Amino acid sequence: MSLYRVASRRSRLLGLLVPAIALVVGLVVGLLVGRATAPEPSLSDVLADEASHIAEARTALDVLTIEYPQAVSSPTEYGGAQEDVRHAQDALADAGDLEALDPSGYRQATALVAEVAALVARKAPPADVEARVRIAEEALAALPGAGSDSG
Repeated sequence: MSLYRVASRRSRLLGLLVPAIALVVGLVVGLLVGRATAPEPSLSDVLADEASHIAEARTALDVLTIEYPQAVSSPTEYGGAQEDVRHAQDALADAGDLEALDPSGYRQATALVAEVAALVARKAPPADVEARVRIAEEALAALPGAGSDSG
């Protein structure tokens, strides 16, 4: 008499499921251990990142001062000027970590860039916009890590 056993679907499923679960658990544990041992960014790393955003905002404001005099009389150029202001505001928002280092300076710079945006929105005279841009750029340059040589 011969004895044999028919392999059941259940044992095959279990044979596939156990290694899959072990793989998922291993990946989760590896991810958690890797994240726990990852180095924290240094203050200079954070400042360098924020400084690049500030430089981007200053560049957008510089471009605005070049484009805005023509923008007052040209709808196409005016759209570009509005985009320059939005770009400066977005870049400054991306540098929001600076608010923890210099809350009043960051708020002042943000308010000044918002004033520039308001002037552009109401199509103020180019001289008024340029004067406010220069003040905003000084506030941006005074932020931690921004330095006065960028832009």
